[in-house]
Amino acid sequence: MTQYKLNLIAFLLSLTGLEFLIMGFGSVSVGLVVLILTSFFLLLRYLVISLNYINFILACIVLIMTSTGIYNYFFIENFYLLSHFKIVFKVFVVMIMAFTIPKFFSKISHSQLFNALIFVLRLHVLLLFLDAIFYSPIDWDDTGVIFNERIVDYQRPRGVFAEPSRFALFQSILLSTILFISYRFKEIELKSSDFFLGLASIIVSTSIFGAIVSIILLIQYLFYKFNRSISLSKKTIKNIFLTIFSITIVVIVYIFFDFNIEYIDSRLINAITFTDGSTRGRIIGGYLSFIEVLQNQPFSGYGGGSLNEYNNFDSTSSIAKYTLNGNLVNLSNTTFLSAIMIASGIISVLFLYSIFIYTIVNRYYFYSLVMFLTTLVSGLYYYEVFWISLVIFCHYVKGKKLK
Repeated sequence: MTQYKLNLIAFLLSLTGLEFLIMGFGSVSVGLVVLILTSFFLLLRYLVISLNYINFILACIVLIMTSTGIYNYFFIENFYLLSHFKIVFKVFVVMIMAFTIPKFFSKISHSQLFNALIFVLRLHVLLLFLDAIFYSPIDWDDTGVIFNERIVDYQRPRGVFAEPSRFALFQSILLSTILFISYRFKEIELKSSDFFLGLASIIVSTSIFGAIVSIILLIQYLFYKFNRSISLSKKTIKNIFLTIFSITIVVIVYIFFDFNIEYIDSRLINAITFTDGSTRGRIIGGYLSFIEVLQNQPFSGYGGGSLNEYNNFDSTSSIAKYTLNGNLVNLSNTTFLSAIMIASGIISVLFLYSIFIYTIVNRYYFYSLVMFLTTLVSGLYYYEVFWISLVIFCHYVKGKKLK
């Protein structure tokens, strides 16, 4: 496959924020549609599946969600089967991707994949900064993305994602994957300019999660640089610090672009004191929802989808005050931990989080930490980019000689 085609496919897969409402099914992103088409095409093309730990985990989660869905249908009065199996279908698509894409990786070089990821990184950096400067032609409502000019939000640009936090989540996973490949293959060199532009875009999105992960990614990058070459040349060191200085200036200029820093200051304080609605919904609300399901339906959960959450959570409990505006539909957008617990119980949770043991055993501690942190800000345990990154990790980690 040519590099141009690979870049195009990678970019289309990254469009997880461009969602459209399909009647009777719910929201479907451009990225998910492309994933469905490519995964089933690869399955029919090669008629072979790859077996590894990530595939095993996804297969187990699909099996458990299917079993708990059938169980809840018979034993929970207000259980919506269709709402649950819409989520199961999305996880199933991700599982097919994990089975088929490794075969595709064997047909291309790791350098081609790396270049495609760099292309996607640069393009999303550009889209985010354009969003901060110009009027965007797209907006989002209850039906997904709409072509409607929206007011420029200089404080929180989001590119082609529905929320700035979604951009920070995507870009963090992408940058962590790029760092992994760069460190795994010595002949691949990640340019300082690409890394720091990616880092700057995460910071500019003003996501609290992004700010934390940016520090980890920076430490990871410097660690890899010094670990690869103990005696870095003066020119290399100079270029690194010049790039850091340049990106710092860009971020500072961006922050003061509108001569208003109160928003950023108040957001940081609200996040630290847990008075920020989004933070409460994800962390405290997620924890309380996990405990409630553990007490009432530990092995089957309440089922996937917002309808099952509405009908099974006690709206008078303390959990409501920790969600956004007391709206229980936001529980599915809390964390991986709470979302999968709600959907299918504790066994799925144990399978999901065992993947971090796998990454730690392979001694990629920074990658493991970043991927773990992404599960604390998103309830989309079927998030395509998260699992594609893990499939890439699982495929290329083999044969690594570590000291």
